[in-house]
Amino acid sequence: MNKSLLIQIEDVSKNFGNTQALDKVNFMAYGGEIHAVLGENGAGKSTLVNIISGIIRPDSGSVKIFGEDIKSCNPLKMLKSGVATVFQNLSLIPDLTVSDNLFLHDDDDKTKYQEEHLRIYEWFNQYGIKDINPFDVVKDLSLSQRQRIEIIKAIHLHPKILILDEPTSALNPPEVRWLFEIIKKLKTAGVCIIYISHRINEIRGLCNKMSILKNGKKVGTYNIDELTNSEIVQKMLGHYLVQEKKEEDQIKLDKAIMEIKGAAHYPELKKTDLKITEGEILGVAGLAGQGQINFFRILFGIDPCPSCTITINSQEIKIKSPIDAIMAGIAFLPAERNTSTMFLSLSVKQNMSIAILNMISRWGWLDYHQESAKVKFISDILNMNYKQSEHRISSLSGGNQQKALLGKWLLKDAKLYMLYDPTRGVDIGTKFEIIKFVKQMAKNGKTVIYYSTDISELVELSHRVIVFYQGIISDEFTGKNIKSDRILSSVTGIK
Repeated sequence: MNKSLLIQIEDVSKNFGNTQALDKVNFMAYGGEIHAVLGENGAGKSTLVNIISGIIRPDSGSVKIFGEDIKSCNPLKMLKSGVATVFQNLSLIPDLTVSDNLFLHDDDDKTKYQEEHLRIYEWFNQYGIKDINPFDVVKDLSLSQRQRIEIIKAIHLHPKILILDEPTSALNPPEVRWLFEIIKKLKTAGVCIIYISHRINEIRGLCNKMSILKNGKKVGTYNIDELTNSEIVQKMLGHYLVQEKKEEDQIKLDKAIMEIKGAAHYPELKKTDLKITEGEILGVAGLAGQGQINFFRILFGIDPCPSCTITINSQEIKIKSPIDAIMAGIAFLPAERNTSTMFLSLSVKQNMSIAILNMISRWGWLDYHQESAKVKFISDILNMNYKQSEHRISSLSGGNQQKALLGKWLLKDAKLYMLYDPTRGVDIGTKFEIIKFVKQMAKNGKTVIYYSTDISELVELSHRVIVFYQGIISDEFTGKNIKSDRILSSVTGIK
């Protein structure tokens, strides 16, 4: 097995304006190892990855890849030399086919490009891709399908260094196992894998070493069994997390404030009926393509459903568009914040206040004082730095972006919050804050429908968990029956 030193970073620093992204960081990684990089959002992980990938150049320090000093930014050169990166924000071109995206970098070799296209079905079969047609347009794929294509695209380049940034955040449990098998084979072949994740249990089951960053500095590098989970979190955050014990039977699930009948979106979602209680956190589980996202989209009016009847407090409402849903007090936070819900060129404040413009304006004039006061109030509740509210939202870490988008709906004071994988790609500290806040929302009488690919989140949060399987609600768990093994068996169809 190849154990040669492939990445050697010494005293690297990088500033972005007044922000010190990296501060004299040292980092080494070898062939044939899986090296985790841990830290909160904003700790410097992305900056480190971008330096290794040749996207940005450090202000000072030395970077050696394959023993060669890297003097300039040249991502294409790094890619061709054997460094492939799967970024958290997917880089696929939506209007191209899967096949065109996979072979985008082979355009300079027409013969190879044509040969690969002829072998693509054989290649998909080799990697166990059975639910994706290579000639489908990428924008028509689900998030988990796009994530797997992004991974395969990187592996296709036969890298010597493979960087995976939150690769399982959009994957279901069977797809996570699929990825882990591929990673282990690459490790055996001598590939160096840099693995970034906020899921500590995944890191324990996969990685050999871990390096922890905090506020742009390296805390240390450790063997994977050298620290307990609590010690890892303490080194990342600077303090221990105190988990609240789940309160059993917090609410009685007998008085519905909302009832949905006949929700359907063929072929994914068959007719589905559901009752929801005030102050309930309703957990939703299900593998990709089982109908749950269609259910969320119907309730928010993105996919109007003529057969669907929705009543709130015994009053029937018609939801034909997102405007109808918002007027009815329904909020929706989708999984893909970059493409579905954020205005990247606008400030944090503008993204948060956009849902209440009618409340803070008169005769077409915005009351900036009122806007600032409301945004500051919510920012304080969500433990956000109000001073950053004038910055573009694209400049924030993923965790703070997610807080801002949740804050938008809190400003609107919605009745029903539909949160679709809200902790996807956020750090452990922010994840803990979001979960804690969702619990508090329920205690304050808000109703939450909460989908997550992380079953442990559903177990911790939910008063009730429903499972979508083959387009219907196939199972329901309450109280002491909300257990990870039972939910996992249900989502995979194993009884």
